[in-house]
Amino acid sequence: MRRRPLCLLCLLVIGVLYGIQLLGLPLRREPSDIRAVDNLIETPFTLDVKGEVVRCEAREDYTVLLLDHSYLFHNSRQLELGKVRVSLRGTAGYPAGTLLCVQGILEKPEGPSNPGQFDQAAWYALQDIRYIMKNPQVRVLKKGRNPFGTFCDGCRRILTDRVQTVYPEDVSGVLGAMLSGDKTLVDPDEKSLYRMGGASHVLAISGLHVTLLGMGLFRILRLVRVPLPPAAGISAASLVLYAFVTGLGVSTVRATIMFTLIMLAKVTGRTYDMPTGLALACLLIVIENPLWLTNAGFLLSFTAVTALCIFHDRSPFAGGVIMYVCMLPVILSFFYEIPLYGVLVNLVVVPLMPFVMGFGILGTALGRPFHWPAVWLLRFLHFLLEETAHLPAASLIAGRPSLWQIGGYAVLAFIFLGGITAFRTSRKRFLFYAMLPFMVSVFLIRPREGLKVTFLDVGQGDGCVLELPGGATVLVDSGSSTAREVGSWRTLPFLKYEGIRRLDYIVVTHMDSDHSGGIREILLAIRDRRTSLRGGTVVLPYLEHPSEAWTSMAALAEEAGARVLAVQAGDVFIFGKGENETTLTVLGPDPAVEGDPPDENAQSVVLGLHYGYFDCLLTGDVQGAGEEQLMERLKKAGETYDVLKVAHHGSRNSTPAAFLRQCRPTVSVISSGKNNLYGHPSEELLERLRDAGAVICRTDRQGSVTIETDGDVYTVQTFLGDGAPGAP
Repeated sequence: MRRRPLCLLCLLVIGVLYGIQLLGLPLRREPSDIRAVDNLIETPFTLDVKGEVVRCEAREDYTVLLLDHSYLFHNSRQLELGKVRVSLRGTAGYPAGTLLCVQGILEKPEGPSNPGQFDQAAWYALQDIRYIMKNPQVRVLKKGRNPFGTFCDGCRRILTDRVQTVYPEDVSGVLGAMLSGDKTLVDPDEKSLYRMGGASHVLAISGLHVTLLGMGLFRILRLVRVPLPPAAGISAASLVLYAFVTGLGVSTVRATIMFTLIMLAKVTGRTYDMPTGLALACLLIVIENPLWLTNAGFLLSFTAVTALCIFHDRSPFAGGVIMYVCMLPVILSFFYEIPLYGVLVNLVVVPLMPFVMGFGILGTALGRPFHWPAVWLLRFLHFLLEETAHLPAASLIAGRPSLWQIGGYAVLAFIFLGGITAFRTSRKRFLFYAMLPFMVSVFLIRPREGLKVTFLDVGQGDGCVLELPGGATVLVDSGSSTAREVGSWRTLPFLKYEGIRRLDYIVVTHMDSDHSGGIREILLAIRDRRTSLRGGTVVLPYLEHPSEAWTSMAALAEEAGARVLAVQAGDVFIFGKGENETTLTVLGPDPAVEGDPPDENAQSVVLGLHYGYFDCLLTGDVQGAGEEQLMERLKKAGETYDVLKVAHHGSRNSTPAAFLRQCRPTVSVISSGKNNLYGHPSEELLERLRDAGAVICRTDRQGSVTIETDGDVYTVQTFLGDGAPGAP
């Protein structure tokens, strides 16, 4: 490295920038009025925002606008906003440079409120987007024109439209994403298939794509006897333009910078040094936005190319294994699961990519008679990934690794890489490949002590995960009337984050969508093999007159390979033995108070959780006759509870004072959505809880609520802070 002073300098500057970021010091200029705007939008109301269109993307049924140089006008003041993302219903076209006035509710992108949840705020921050606005009224103030921006938007639209016109529906989305970088073109099921096969990188515009395009164009120009300087200049300029057209993805920018340096070296007669080019590309990207240092795409891209730099002379198999070993901690830190057959799949996928890209471009340019090779190749890839998904443990959920796991893995990885380097010409190196299962197993060790109960923030709905001392796991409800695809975007990511590979029981307290919708999503994903999560038994309330929704849920559970069990008051589940014994007592529904048709809220499954001296009551949406029956049962048993999951999201008519006097909770948890239309939790209910002396935890304000206990002492921690410790 002493022979690479520029490389060392770049790495030093990157390290300094990362250190400054860890200290929380600002590295970029923020709009001067950002605090005033944040205070203003705390209370939602309609505001006027003016800004210039820099990008307009028309999707299937909506349009996304990116406004820059935006200002908010309020009380004769002009407040600077920076970039604003605006989403509109329907398709609309506004050329780059058009000045718009959008009138609507301005919001800040929300960060995660549960462990494992996608961080929308961080994603927008990477793009310098500080505010969003949904479905506003739009008024054109000035028909401006930004020739370059309009040209890029037009090229992107023409490219995606052309691909969708020429290619069949089953492959057009994948090829469109490969060529344009727009992953929204890909069907969600197809995305899951590529992810579980470890080949999701081909759906993004990666360095491989860019290098193939750039070097292909350069060689064609040289073959037709274009002089070296013009050929190099045209190739580099074409890739820069392509990077802008496709949205400046981090791997695209990295590969474009490195390709431009290769061309510059050829023109000047210098030797291109890959480590120096990689370090310089990294520095340029980080200087533009230091937040890239914590982005999964950035880390995966640079980790892969760094491994290629160091071990560039290995065989395709050895190179694939080495990249897999180097990237695994990054993959698990962000996605929490391992595509076990990813190395083998990529031995087929990666060599095919030049042909897919080449024939894809040819078919897009020349039309249908020339599109069949790309169609056949993409269908073959789909077949390969589909068959891989049916193999045992195709994708293994491991959870987010801890520091000790990463440290232990790093030691083993160092021994592994040193071994295959030292014995690369001998059969002895194959002995080191036997280390791979042990290296992976480091991430599967997740010792669980005590009981952990997590009430997820699912918006206006319910969702609770029980991780029991003996290793069993129980999901109680998952659904929402406000959060989109709550099972896929909130519950399933949390299960992966925790390393939960199997749900022993999935309890659906009742069939309202704000309790069952997410469970349907999860069961569908299990049935269609879009997740490696497995379900054991789906628990439903016993009803003498089951509804159509109840019957549909039972049928879906069986299709997903799960048993179906209907429970009623008096049933008991026992987990573990001795000190680890945990019981779930079913306190409702009671068939004796079931009406015809039944009130499904009143007939909710109610569970009493008992571990040592710790007791927790999970009430679903119990109300009316069901709540009265529950009170009688608690009174007869003389039971009290340390933690109460408040029924019906904190509605005014649930959880009366007499009920609270009976169960005497120390901590109450309310699962409700932020600014929901129902006004939950009601002020009357909150007052009753305060009078009962219960600490109030709210998912709408504090995010997920996690309770951990050894059966004696318990602690309460909220995801967004403001923890509340307690003891039974």
